[in-house]
This record gives sequence, C-alpha cells and structure tokens, in this order.
Amino acid sequence: MSVIDTDRPRRRRMTALATGLVALLATSSSAFAEDVVLKVGVPQAFGYFAALWQKDVQLPGVKVEYKYFPNTADLNDAILSGAVDIEDQGEIGPIQMAANGSKNKVVACTGPNGHNTNLIVRPEVEAKTFADLKGKRIAYAQNNNHKLFVLHLLKAHGLKDEDITSVNILGAEAVSAFVTGQVDATSQNSPTAAQILEKVPGSYVLARGDEYDISNLYCIFATPNAVANKAEAIRAFIREYEKIIQWAKANPDEYVKLVAPKLGVSENAVRTALNNNSGGLARIDDAFLAEKQVYADEVFDSGIIRRRLDAKDLFLTDFNDAIANPVVPEAKP
Repeated sequence: MSVIDTDRPRRRRMTALATGLVALLATSSSAFAEDVVLKVGVPQAFGYFAALWQKDVQLPGVKVEYKYFPNTADLNDAILSGAVDIEDQGEIGPIQMAANGSKNKVVACTGPNGHNTNLIVRPEVEAKTFADLKGKRIAYAQNNNHKLFVLHLLKAHGLKDEDITSVNILGAEAVSAFVTGQVDATSQNSPTAAQILEKVPGSYVLARGDEYDISNLYCIFATPNAVANKAEAIRAFIREYEKIIQWAKANPDEYVKLVAPKLGVSENAVRTALNNNSGGLARIDDAFLAEKQVYADEVFDSGIIRRRLDAKDLFLTDFNDAIANPVVPEAKP
C-alpha cells in the first residue's frame, strides 16, 4: 500500500519561503553594504552643520557620519587628510588652503553673513567712529576676513596701519585679552562676539562687516574624492542643508535649544549668530564667480596668501541644481 505524503506541499512552500527570505536578506545586506558613507566635519564657530548633526539627518542610500571639531585647525587637518568628505568653512578658509596646494572644492555657499562680523570696543573707550580708535590696541586674526575688515575700516576712515596697534591673536586668547583690558577693541564673529558682549557689560559694537564690504560667506568644502565619487550624496546633503537653514530661521527657539548645549556657548550667543546669518544658499554663477575673483585677489594683495588663484578652479557650479530657493545677494553699501 502506498503512503501519500500530505506534508510534501507544505514542505515545498516552507522551502520556497525560506529561500525567498534568504534572498531578501542577502539583497538588503548587499544594499546596506553599498550605501555611500558621507563623512561630515561639524565646526563650532559658524553655519548650520550643528543642527544637522544634532538631528542626525540621514539621506536615502547614504550613511551620514558626523564628527564635531571645536578646533578649526583640527577641522582643516581632517578635510586635508580626507578624514572627512565635507565641512563648513568661512569663505577665506578654502582660498587659503587652495593657495597652499589643496585640491578641495567649494560646492555651495550661503548668502552674505557680514552682519555677523563685529568690531567690539571696551566700555571705557569712547569712540563714535573707527577714527576715534587711533593709537588704540586692536586684537584680530591677521590671516582671515578680520584682517580685511580692519583694512577696510582703515581706508574708510583715512587711517594708516601704523595709526593703530594690531595684536595678532584669535579665539580664546583674543577674548581673554579683551575681557582683561589688554586690548581696547577686537574684531570677532558671533557667537564669539555675542559672548564677549555678555562678559564685558558696557562694551559695544562700533562697526559691522556688512557696512564695510565684508561678505563672510559660509561654504561647504569637499574633497576631490567626494566630488568625483559621492556627488549625488553631496547634492542630497546640500538640499537638506538648505532645509535646515530655513527651519532654523522659522524656528529660532528650537534651533537655539538644540545646538547651544552641544556647542558650549550661551543661548543668547547662538541666537545672535542666527539672527545675523544669511537665510539661505546662493547660486555659484558667473556673477558669484566674478565677485569671488575680486575677493581672492584682495586676499592675495593683503598678504594673507602668497599666490593668486582663479576662483573658477575652486568654486564649482555643478551643484547649483540642489538649491531650491537661492538667496539674492545683498547690495553692497
């Protein structure tokens, strides 16, 4: 008598199901393994990368790895060595690195943030204009936009370099020198500028960068490898960056509470920087490149860099399509 195996169809179904499940898992594992990894360097001093970092914004098909750098020198080393793919830089940083041989590229920039660059004067110093600071000690970094700011101030008010005492210090050292009265004034960006005003009651802002043709753009800087092999990931990141700027401007209280504790600065300082910063990204078009060429030439003429640069070699137009609502450049004073 033959015995009918009634379990055979069920076993076949189970085998087929198991085979399908294994194939699905293999496909999923393969897809995950092939996800692009975008390594993002987050600075303390400026921009909106900190909000993306704190929200842990991820991208479809891209694993975004954020690393925070409270020290600008370490951040620069990371992009130069390829330890990060992209970072946020003030516009002069990429120009300095390019002049030193870096092949990294700028893929996007904010609109002007010159309002965020402040010349702050101690309370006991009476000054109505920069000319009143003749003979005074002024602390500022002499390798970035603060030097250009002071040069513009000198020219606008009919002074020469020797009419002031320039003290070449930056960061915490400059803050300490101002707070302790070792210098009479200092040029700083917020959040640092706002923190100084908090620490020294009665100190005041005498001049702003946007009043003296300082644009102070914040730019996304990328390695050649990232530009060549992770272009779509960069493009997607730029889209999210634009969204986070718009979100921060529309939700300042949430933004401040999100990033202030992680950056180690006061909520007021973060709010001040946010209020002063641009509300979006600018297209890198012919007009932009022409303006940045003038800027790069001035950086060379001022002695900050030692060779001339072609702005078109540094600022890329390839990623303009990632910007949905480009900001209109501010009129120069």
